[in-house]
Amino acid sequence: SSASPRSNAGEYRRVAGHFVEAVDDTLRLLDRATSSTTRNPRAAILKFADAVDTLEVDSMAARARAEAMRARGQAYFATWQEHLAVVKDERVRQLALQHRAELDVRFPRLRAEAQHARETFRPFLADLKTLRDSLEGNPTAAHIAAEGARIAQTKAQGRQVQDALSVLMAELNATAALVTPPVKTTNRP
Repeated sequence: SSASPRSNAGEYRRVAGHFVEAVDDTLRLLDRATSSTTRNPRAAILKFADAVDTLEVDSMAARARAEAMRARGQAYFATWQEHLAVVKDERVRQLALQHRAELDVRFPRLRAEAQHARETFRPFLADLKTLRDSLEGNPTAAHIAAEGARIAQTKAQGRQVQDALSVLMAELNATAALVTPPVKTTNRP
């Protein structure tokens, strides 16, 4: 059986949130590895290299999970009425009915933002790997200085990835809000 948009949105937000943290960590470690105040560039470069490797693996896992969730979401919408009939939480069922038209608009937008984030990420990862290889091959302050233009370009690409992921997270949050019932609050004296 396919998952609901609510569970897909929650899972996708967790995956995207983890990925945002991985990108942020990689950029932070790049800053540390290439800072002129770093006393031991070799150790900092090794940490950066490990972060690049982890980010690459995370990107493959995130892409695979996103593809699976997208397929489940498409299957869900193909059988919308059948799914609504078995939703146990009446509040979720009502929200889904109320927001169907908006969800029909949001999901393609969400896919487009995810695609944009992937397209922004690809050259960033390629440059990270090139930079990692270069810095590992010559972990000296002089070589770091010589790689200044590549470092600046990679950091700029990283900021573009962060921006794309920020927009994607905003879309995910807005979509999830459409299918998440409000929390009941109790009035206490």
